[in-house]
Amino acid sequence: MIDTPGFDDTNRRDIDVLKDVSFWLNKAYNENIILTGIIYLQSISASRIGGTALKDLTMFKKLCGEDSYASVVIGTTFWEDTDVHSGSLREGQLKKEQMFYAPLLQGGATMMRHFNQKHSALSIVSHLVDRGTTTILHIQKELKNGKTLDETEAGAELERAIIEERKKSLKALEQSRLEMQEALEKRDEVMAARLAEQQDELEAILQAKEQEREELRVDMEKLFQEKEQEFRALKQQLSDQQEEQRARAGQIQELQAQVTGATQELAARKNEVEEQNRRLEKTDQENLRQAQKFARMEENLRLANEDAEKKALELSNAQTDMAKMLLEISRKPENYQSDPPSYSSVTEDSDASSDLDDVIAASLLVGAGASAGFATTTLAPVLLPLAAVACTMM
Repeated sequence: MIDTPGFDDTNRRDIDVLKDVSFWLNKAYNENIILTGIIYLQSISASRIGGTALKDLTMFKKLCGEDSYASVVIGTTFWEDTDVHSGSLREGQLKKEQMFYAPLLQGGATMMRHFNQKHSALSIVSHLVDRGTTTILHIQKELKNGKTLDETEAGAELERAIIEERKKSLKALEQSRLEMQEALEKRDEVMAARLAEQQDELEAILQAKEQEREELRVDMEKLFQEKEQEFRALKQQLSDQQEEQRARAGQIQELQAQVTGATQELAARKNEVEEQNRRLEKTDQENLRQAQKFARMEENLRLANEDAEKKALELSNAQTDMAKMLLEISRKPENYQSDPPSYSSVTEDSDASSDLDDVIAASLLVGAGASAGFATTTLAPVLLPLAAVACTMM
């Protein structure tokens, strides 16, 4: 399968396309590479065929020649972007119009639909292969017979188009010069400057077209020499690109090694951080346990203090109650061994609160003295038995 450029290529001149196609076809013919068929693609979604497409189709007919029409398949494309009814109408128009594909179809060409699928593509190729025939294009015969490129029908058609374009440019240049004269007479400097730029562009186009005409006057020997130079230049360019790619590959390998090292170092640091985090977590857990332990100890101490305070309060209350009881007992006459004192004198000498304080103090002294083996002289006869009772209760 050989994919050739079209004559509607916006990035290449028609003369360059014709040279490339002619060179390959002639080289293939000389090396006994014979074509099985030719596939020409036409978009069915286009509402009309413009001048560029017509020029491309005309050049295609000149390249093939009528003897090769039977080996041509016209593949209509972009059916997926067109409804079947509209596409069928355009297909019928293309088949009937003499300026389009009627001459090719009348010469034995086939029109087939390509639906942008593998099946339809294989159907087109199989149609050509199954015919079991080969073809030699008209331009191959012409070049084999020693014609220069401009003497071939395709070259002559291209030269005719170049001459036509050159005539249009010349006419435009003459018109621009007339308008320039008028602008100068009116002293319109702005318009004169624009027209001067336009004339420069037109003269450049004329020069380019003349150059293209000269390039058409080339025989196959010169074309081979020209393409050989282009091939050597392309080969050198390819070699330079390969060398550059090898250098870039080395740089990429070096960068990959650096990335691998950095990744490994990062992984090691990550492991270190994770280990430190585990240690910190373990330490935090231990600190938490210690804090909880201290908290429990503090709580226990608080509870113990509260219990001690409670017991101390209970003890104080018990002592107070006992002292009151002792005071009541001491006031009873039967507890005195001698005559009891006059209650009136006692009442007159002190109030109830001082009596209670004295009795409490006395009872405590008596209790302390009893444990030491002695008693006070004044109250001992009355309080010693009671002190013993108090000590027992405590």
